[in-house]
Amino acid sequence: VREVVGQVLREIRGDFGTVKDDMSSIVSDVRETMDKSVKDYLQDIVEQTKTAKEETEEFVKQTVENQVSHVV
Repeated sequence: VREVVGQVLREIRGDFGTVKDDMSSIVSDVRETMDKSVKDYLQDIVEQTKTAKEETEEFVKQTVENQVSHVV
């Protein structure tokens, strides 16, 4: 009986070790995915901001040129 109980306990410990390793792997994968998602999101914001800045600069330039041509 003692040997059987010992064997069962060893198997349970092994299973818990495997579950712990699996959970660590899952948490790591989730963290990487979240980091990538946040990085991609922030990169998109940077690109949108650049585009908006360029469009605004072009709009201001055109507006100033139009106003100057009306004055002249």
